[in-house]
Amino acid sequence: MNVGTNRSDAHAFKLDTLLKLVDVKGVDGKTTLLHFVVQEIIRTEGAHLSGTSQNPDDAKCGS
Repeated sequence: MNVGTNRSDAHAFKLDTLLKLVDVKGVDGKTTLLHFVVQEIIRTEGAHLSGTSQNPDDAKCGS
């Protein structure tokens, strides 16, 4: 979180903030910003655990 800021690589937040993420709905009216945040956490933590990166910016050239 907060990459590129003076508080970069933060791994904490206030729990009551999560409740506010439910108020932001997607165009389908069902998906919330909380759904997106959870999916991103799963994606990034899964990449860390497996030793792979799913971010194309992290890819290294083999030449």
